[in-house]
Amino acid sequence: MSSFAWSDYVSADGSGLNTDALLEDFKNSSGITDLTETDLEIFRSTVEATVWSYPLEETHRYFNLNTITQAPRNQLFKPDFAASWLNKNSAPAPNASLLYMTSWLDLSKRGEDSANELILQLPANPDGNYYVLAVLDSYINTIGSFGPRDPLAGADDAPQYVLLAGPNSIHYGSDKSATITDDQGGQTTMPVLQVDTPRAWITARINTNTLDPTAMAATRTFINGDKDEVGTGFQLTTLDQFKRDGTVPYAKPITQSTSSDAAFDAFGAVPTLSKDQPNPAKEFFTQVSRALALNPVPAQQSRDPGHTPPPYQVWIDNQNVLQNASREYQPPSALGTARKDQLNRRFETIGLNLDTGFTQPSSWTDREKEMFDASYLFTLKFLSKATDALVKGQEGTNNGWSISNKNVGVYPNDWESWLVRAGVAVEGAAANIPNDAVYPTTEIDAQGNALTSTYTYRIALPKRSTTTDSGNPVELYGPAKGFWAYTIYQPNPGNNYQPFLIENAIRNTSYSPINATAKLTIDGKLRTKTPGNWNSGTAKGTALLTGKSQSDIAVEGLDPDTIYYVKDVTELGSETETDEDDELLLTLASEYQPDYGSNGIAIGGQGSPGEAIQLSGPRGSTLSFGWINPVAQLGSNQQKGISSDEITLQTESDGSINLSLSNLAPQSNLQNWLPTPLVTGSGSSDLEAASAFQVMARFYWPTSDISDGAKSILANPKSSDVYAPPAVERQGLNRIHTWDLLSSAAEAQVKSSDPSFGSTSPLDTPSPYSSEVVGALIDLTILPDALDGEVATVNYSYSRNADYDNQLFFYAIDDITGTINGLSPGDRGYLKEAWSQRLEADTPIVADRDATREGTIELTAGQLYAPIVMTGNAQMFTAYDNANARDYRHFNLISKSSFGFEDQIGGGDDHDRNDGIFTVTSIDL
Repeated sequence: MSSFAWSDYVSADGSGLNTDALLEDFKNSSGITDLTETDLEIFRSTVEATVWSYPLEETHRYFNLNTITQAPRNQLFKPDFAASWLNKNSAPAPNASLLYMTSWLDLSKRGEDSANELILQLPANPDGNYYVLAVLDSYINTIGSFGPRDPLAGADDAPQYVLLAGPNSIHYGSDKSATITDDQGGQTTMPVLQVDTPRAWITARINTNTLDPTAMAATRTFINGDKDEVGTGFQLTTLDQFKRDGTVPYAKPITQSTSSDAAFDAFGAVPTLSKDQPNPAKEFFTQVSRALALNPVPAQQSRDPGHTPPPYQVWIDNQNVLQNASREYQPPSALGTARKDQLNRRFETIGLNLDTGFTQPSSWTDREKEMFDASYLFTLKFLSKATDALVKGQEGTNNGWSISNKNVGVYPNDWESWLVRAGVAVEGAAANIPNDAVYPTTEIDAQGNALTSTYTYRIALPKRSTTTDSGNPVELYGPAKGFWAYTIYQPNPGNNYQPFLIENAIRNTSYSPINATAKLTIDGKLRTKTPGNWNSGTAKGTALLTGKSQSDIAVEGLDPDTIYYVKDVTELGSETETDEDDELLLTLASEYQPDYGSNGIAIGGQGSPGEAIQLSGPRGSTLSFGWINPVAQLGSNQQKGISSDEITLQTESDGSINLSLSNLAPQSNLQNWLPTPLVTGSGSSDLEAASAFQVMARFYWPTSDISDGAKSILANPKSSDVYAPPAVERQGLNRIHTWDLLSSAAEAQVKSSDPSFGSTSPLDTPSPYSSEVVGALIDLTILPDALDGEVATVNYSYSRNADYDNQLFFYAIDDITGTINGLSPGDRGYLKEAWSQRLEADTPIVADRDATREGTIELTAGQLYAPIVMTGNAQMFTAYDNANARDYRHFNLISKSSFGFEDQIGGGDDHDRNDGIFTVTSIDL
């Protein structure tokens, strides 16, 4: 696929897509090369129809899925928990920096559980809680936005009601407000939101410190309300119910999702080719047809010239205050007759009509059906790959960040915007309008190299000197009034949902207090109170941390200061309205095995804990522990002066904040650590892909001031006024931490030579970049120059977990990139040269099957060493992928002191990389 801008995929006259630019890629990927004129017509029509209808098909599926697994239609789903690495596909994409609230609306008046109008209650907000509640139509255009950015009159002091008027409502089309008379004669005047499709979607993002249980509890109270206090919390009811009651009644919050394999199989993924789905294009457009019948394309409206909708009604003219267009109001998804007719003509080849739906032509031959499916599947890949390319960022532009801040969240009805809209759906189902939030992304460092967790990185956030006089501390480090955050994601090329949050986020336990207690039951389980952020749908795999000392653990079978996973759980409910007395019965495991996709990447929410740990001890024995708050994001909510928690982001002497990005814990300031992917367990066929990551910044309620040199994330990304987040600065290769493994005597000798040794981490010094290297290296260049040439005795243990009788050696390399006297790992003859340079050639590092051997190897201070293995099958490989057969990554850095390797060429069937495990226990000089 070519990686150019969306506009390059649009035809010169703007009437359709530039399908000619895609044909060569289609031929190469499908193998269909001898295309007839009919084939070309099917290709063009299928590509354009898929792009245009993808968001509609997606909301149709999610409506059917989420009204089964979350909350029924016209009810609010209020999860108690923040998104985590255990989430499967979700809409919107998982965001660990806030709490979500969603609802799927049915304003069609088709049954008892639907209505033409609903009443939404927004709670009183005297404390200034930040949130944005967006209402989207079935084409993922935002049609309404509510929150402190542009509050309704009186919103601070009293709850506010909003009438959600579907297209069949008498209030739709003209009313900005409505006065409702209830059955007792009371009258309430409220604003009206025009909802342009019978089915719609509420997605609310409510700010909170997701790493602070106290803050989370307060936010849940704000969201849920109190059954004894009328008008509290976000609530939703029908207009008929409101007329009967004169108010919006309290509803016990639906906080937990449920699993349904049948619903997930039917609606959990866009149709693709499989044994159970031999005709994916027909299935996709059949769903589009159903969605069109339920959600007809809105018609353009006749309005008085100059009509301006209320501020909360979103359309193309109020999506970005610095880049708004200037045109007459129309519903965002509305099409004029001429435009709709034009689309129908372009789609008619495949039997799609926006008024009558889809019928596959009965006259099609097998070849034409094959062309239909191939063109459809190609379009899915095109959208995924093009979107992946566009979010990576570009070297030399905006510090490497991709910034989309115009015509996002609400999309003009032209082909470039329909491409953007489809891309947004692929990435996460929906987007905020820029006035509410902008999400810059990057997958490159400051030099344009791909981000990989084999290296460490830093994001340096200076204390801003151009902040306003508002006194809002949020603005000190980011151009936002609501909040800002940086999140680490696992990109998933070809996946049609969104990137994943990563499991390694649980390794940063600095925000996880030991504040819970469990008691041992007679049958060896742990009984404990259900935490406030419990997620029943992702219970298995939930991580906890045991207390720091042995005195915290009276239960036998567990170690202190150790992470464990929930293996099995029984939820013990209570009769109380608030669920405060709910308890859990837990079985724990010490390991978790992720499931990996065919691309080698761990699949979010798929995996299983290892074997159950057998616990013992007297009944009632106690365990002190803490539920781990995964650090997938860090931002203003962890900022000193904003967070009420005692753990906050650390600042430097100049007031700046340095975020540390690494798959292993940094030497200091753990509260500033954003973990990157760390591959664990077996199954990853592509460790390089599994080590890639994306950084997403989020700026909620962006500032718009660009006077006196101020920058705004809302400004044109090509202008000098735009705020670009700081570049992701590459630092050292994450390698064996030899500097932490010196024996006491060796450390004393080193410090006598250089008293400043240890005051900084060698990982703070940038290493040369190579995408082919793994940090299974022993680095003795970090020692003072005065010690160069001294003998360094490396004490090690070596475990063998393989049938092959493998031999491990080390050889000296020139630098991190692995060169030997100028010969690079990708050069012909590299392995032969590395083998000839191996040290202690007559005494390989070996061990018996399922045994561990301890030993020593003498190396030289001032040198850098890489491993090389000769397998029992006479195959040779090293820590540089491009030196190995099939460019396979055989080595994996497991910890600060150990690495493992896979001894089968290409990884065999397991890709476990534990056939040999080498651990440095200490280093003597």
